[in-house]
Amino acid sequence: MTSPKERAVHWKSKLGLLAELRAAQWLLEQGFWTFLPVGGFGPIDLIAVSKTGKVHLFDVKSASRRSNSGYIVSRKLSAFQRLIGVRLLYVDTETNEVFLTADR
Repeated sequence: MTSPKERAVHWKSKLGLLAELRAAQWLLEQGFWTFLPVGGFGPIDLIAVSKTGKVHLFDVKSASRRSNSGYIVSRKLSAFQRLIGVRLLYVDTETNEVFLTADR
């Protein structure tokens, strides 16, 4: 039997995987070739290549909303992610909407 904490971690992993798959689908719909890194760990969740050959690196986040305002909780990239040009890609798993953050 699993503990409540183990079930919560398992559910969070499933939610993260669903967000990554929805983000990949969205990128495909936008005309990108999309690649998922093997292993599931690291600074990049998705790699997308445009038809012109430009490579885009994404960290996918399941969108969490603040209970008092409904605004999406903002996440930060690590220093290494910023160094290599990773961008945040949010997925609202309730509405299936995808939000791409602006370049910084």
